[in-house]
Amino acid sequence: MNIVILVTHTFRSRYNELFSGLTKDDTITVVSLLNEKHFDSMSNKRKLFLFTQIRDFSETLRAKGIIVNEVFSTPSNIIGKLFLENSYDQIRVERQFSYDELQENRVIETLAKKCNVNYREYTTQIFIDYKKYFSSIQEVPDTFTSFRKIVEKQNCYDVELPQREIPQCSCVDLNMDLSQEELGIEDEALLFTPIEQNAFEHLHNYIWKFEYIKTYKQTRNQMIGSNFSTRFSYLLNFGLLNVKEILHEINSYETKKISNSSTYWVKFELLWREYSKLISLKYGKLLFLEKGIMNKDIYSNYNKEFYDTFVEGNTGYSLVDAGIRELKTTGFMSNRARQNVASFFVKNLHLPWLMGAEFFEKYLLDYDPASNYLNWQYIAGCGTDSREFRYFNIAKQTKDYDPKHEFISYWVPEYKDSSYSKIVDFYESVDVAKKEQKLL
Repeated sequence: MNIVILVTHTFRSRYNELFSGLTKDDTITVVSLLNEKHFDSMSNKRKLFLFTQIRDFSETLRAKGIIVNEVFSTPSNIIGKLFLENSYDQIRVERQFSYDELQENRVIETLAKKCNVNYREYTTQIFIDYKKYFSSIQEVPDTFTSFRKIVEKQNCYDVELPQREIPQCSCVDLNMDLSQEELGIEDEALLFTPIEQNAFEHLHNYIWKFEYIKTYKQTRNQMIGSNFSTRFSYLLNFGLLNVKEILHEINSYETKKISNSSTYWVKFELLWREYSKLISLKYGKLLFLEKGIMNKDIYSNYNKEFYDTFVEGNTGYSLVDAGIRELKTTGFMSNRARQNVASFFVKNLHLPWLMGAEFFEKYLLDYDPASNYLNWQYIAGCGTDSREFRYFNIAKQTKDYDPKHEFISYWVPEYKDSSYSKIVDFYESVDVAKKEQKLL
């Protein structure tokens, strides 16, 4: 068969479902896509991070005899162009979960039908097949706890690995390569070089060599250091590793070494990621609308000075400023910092939560639409969580999670200076948000 394979989020040579079942008699056209949509709104670091993954994918596959064609386009545009210029028997795409990407797949499916091309979607990003547990996507519970209890009861963490290696077959070279210079991406230091070999080594080191996994539950809320969290989100976001491979390694570790609350908690966190993607699939566009999944008005009062001060990391709240400065410098922000920063943005500065989500989207190297927007809705109060009014007490959070001010001292060395002043009164601003929210 003559097959075109579109790679958008799964830049790996190992355990890549898109290549499953191929034979030596097949001819494949592999298209590795850098999506031009939202590209201009990304930070340079995020652009470089993504470009590096795509280039490594091409080089890794080329060493295995597989030609990869790199393109800067949208999924439907490049496939439409290929369908006009070539004849194919099959098109393979990744199953998507975010609204824009789902719409792109529907366009490709329509194009395939018009051109009499067999359309196939492959699940490459998650380990849960929701149809095994629920009759439809609408039956997926809105609360994580309910979802977790249902799928865990049926041993959801027991996974089968897909075919490991890509089989040898004929390849079509369209002479398409991305140029870092033409894309306007500047070189700069990256916290983690996103290549497949590094990803595999990180997984091995975290679980087997240094066994950080066995203390994960105790370290996960730390805010400074390199191994207090798994950092698996960076490996999963564009598919450097298969989430099933991570689960397989954890299960193996639990069998051969130790099974405790920490090893379970890593799986628990991976399940949160699954849940976010399924909720995104369930609610579609609502994840990106101001009123959110609950169709609920959220109080905001845009103030340009507040927003600009926030973006510069100069709010006078050292825990918040440290998180912002770390994010803009490295592309990383711990989960604990993300919650505090988001809460301050919405409940203290009264800025629209969508603007905060877009700010994170610009800088986070592990940016995932489902996780990012669902978490911001959770903080804002218009997501699946039903709590009436939630906010994070910055002073208490600092005392609990950065008691020695190590994180703050590193990123905000001037925090003790008299000139370092607070942009708003914490409790007064929370009270205003609470009062105004009740009036909506």
